[in-house]
Amino acid sequence: MGVEYGIIETILSLIVQSPPRDVALSSSPLTHVYLSRVLIDLTKLQPTLIPQSLAAAVSGLFQDFVPSLVPSARENLSSWLAFHLTNTDYQWPKSYWEHWTPYVVKGMAIVDDAEAAGQQKRRKRNSRGEFVTRAIRAMATYVAGPDEIVTKCLPAGSPLSDCILEAGGDGSGAGAIVDSSLSLATDSADVGDIVKDGLVSVERDLRGRIWGTNDDPDTIREYMVGDEISESLGGNMDDDDDEGSGSGGGAADKIWWRTGLVIRALLNPAAKERARFRRAVANARDRASGGMDVDENREGSAMDEGGNGGGTGDNDNVGESGVALESADVLTDICDVVGRYRPVVLATLARDVQVHEENMDLRGEVKKDEGDMLLMGEVYILRQVEGMASYSAIMLESIVNRMIRNRIVGGMAVLRWGLGERGGGGVNDGDDGSAVLPRWHALSSAAVQIGIEIALSDSGSGGDPTGSGFGAGDDIGMIIDGGGDDADGTDGASSALSRRMKKIMTYVGPIVQHTAQRVCHLLVKAHERHSDDIKYKKKLSPLQVDLVEGMKQFISSVQHHVIAAMGKEDLSIIMAPSVGTFDLGSSTISVDIECMVAKSELSGASIASACRTALEGRDIALIETLARSMEGV
Repeated sequence: MGVEYGIIETILSLIVQSPPRDVALSSSPLTHVYLSRVLIDLTKLQPTLIPQSLAAAVSGLFQDFVPSLVPSARENLSSWLAFHLTNTDYQWPKSYWEHWTPYVVKGMAIVDDAEAAGQQKRRKRNSRGEFVTRAIRAMATYVAGPDEIVTKCLPAGSPLSDCILEAGGDGSGAGAIVDSSLSLATDSADVGDIVKDGLVSVERDLRGRIWGTNDDPDTIREYMVGDEISESLGGNMDDDDDEGSGSGGGAADKIWWRTGLVIRALLNPAAKERARFRRAVANARDRASGGMDVDENREGSAMDEGGNGGGTGDNDNVGESGVALESADVLTDICDVVGRYRPVVLATLARDVQVHEENMDLRGEVKKDEGDMLLMGEVYILRQVEGMASYSAIMLESIVNRMIRNRIVGGMAVLRWGLGERGGGGVNDGDDGSAVLPRWHALSSAAVQIGIEIALSDSGSGGDPTGSGFGAGDDIGMIIDGGGDDADGTDGASSALSRRMKKIMTYVGPIVQHTAQRVCHLLVKAHERHSDDIKYKKKLSPLQVDLVEGMKQFISSVQHHVIAAMGKEDLSIIMAPSVGTFDLGSSTISVDIECMVAKSELSGASIASACRTALEGRDIALIETLARSMEGV
């Protein structure tokens, strides 16, 4: 190895340290993509020297450094490898794939005692396996079809092809297992076969109305919130007699059954695309092994791939209503339809809350706060999206972001979903952390960024801290009747800078404080579970790493979003006619904004205080270390 090895090590070290791609925290021109392109050009310039040195460098990183890398650095490295291989005709030693396979297989294995302990089914995680899995899954997003990875990249018959579509809840291939056949969710609900068949029929009809005949949203809304649909199912679905009113489990499936029907119908193309991808991967694997193509119907119906059971396969709507709206661009189709049928989603969500409250009144139970119930409903919506779109991280994130922009769900709901809150218990919900998404911080950061834009565009001096389509004073009945249409209004413009900051912090403040409370609560519970485990006294568990490093990245990115939003407009115009009495130079404005952030709930001192409060007198070094690191943010 000569000087080329040193050059490659230097470039790889810069790639590993590059800032997260979802937020520009650095002004350095040495971005992730730029550095990746440099390595590709070096490979083409010196094809006899660079590839060998590159393989050796990656091998050293894999064996000696990947386990010690923070999640963001490991993701940078896997993203680079995916980008490099797809741009160099997948030239990579077969022996490397074979050496990496056991780590991936181990990482895809299921934790044996998870379900027995009442936890969500999840994988046995290891950092090396996640690095390979994410690289393979990233490659699949760069090509026309995932079968190309099987035929051109991986060794014939390699079990690595299994991880192309099988993923954790955020599409990362790590953590909790998502039931991709999330159906009407009636298997766990206490309903009879007749009701299940009725729900199947209703959902099939709903898919036809949306994707086939493109029915008017008001028509579908009136149908979904009316008594006719409940009566057609015998009224059983509205009798939610379970104590759990959260966003996960059988009780939630009965509470939010109208909302679930609409969401699954809207996302039906994603379910069908996943079915097509799975068949393509299976066919490619069989061809590579010298076998025959699999039967087109081997995967079963499209409902088995994220629909609701009882469907008729990939062409579920064809022939009945001719899937007129669907095109080759599934993501664009879904985003367009989600925006068009937003009033239907909000109306069914509000109706489900209304019916549940009526049932609680009949049982003489104390009702939950209406805002909390709506937030639980939003988390339930996100879980449905997770179940149907997690085969692709891009698909999942894009649909979630679209729902935020359409004010179907808010930033707080995305955070609670990402941090594994399922049953509506708030900070104490899901103590085991089994449902935490490994990339919760990236999903939440994007949600907050969009939420800030929405908060600043809202009229009036108030603001909805959830960021969803339900304002603090919205009437449930009006939403059911009107589908959550926005009201007009005007916004005064006194003390523009402080007013702008107030609107942002009304939205961001509760999210940031809840983040600190939830993360620290999970760390406390993880410490209690592993207090006698010698293994975890020597190193942190994957969950602890995801929580600690994720919180650091989340807080840093949110601070960046706030500062960027504060300085986004020309403040000299906003603050007129006071221009003559203030120095409005960019440096002065920047200092003012940073001072405001330092005095807000977003400050490092405020977050560190929330972390120490969560300790409640316990001596947990990890949380104290996290608090100290927050003080410097």
